[in-house]
Amino acid sequence: MNSKNIWQVHIPKRVAQAVSGFPADDEARLMEVLREFEVNPFSGDITKIKGENNKWRHRVGNYRVFYSVCPLSKLVEVKEIRRRTSSTY
Repeated sequence: MNSKNIWQVHIPKRVAQAVSGFPADDEARLMEVLREFEVNPFSGDITKIKGENNKWRHRVGNYRVFYSVCPLSKLVEVKEIRRRTSSTY
């Protein structure tokens, strides 16, 4: 782990498999955002999910990364990554 990386990011296997099926440019942008979570999960185009504790949404082009943050253990857990549609949220 790089000394700048203070957060641990957990990406479930099903999420990683889904991302690998996205177009190459989109996959690269999403993976870059997930690497940035290791330094600061609160930067970029994010919104806290209303009514939820420590659940966030990060916008990456037409995709949305939904994740939770545990500040005490410095853990970011990616819940899912979805392409934005009229029914995404």
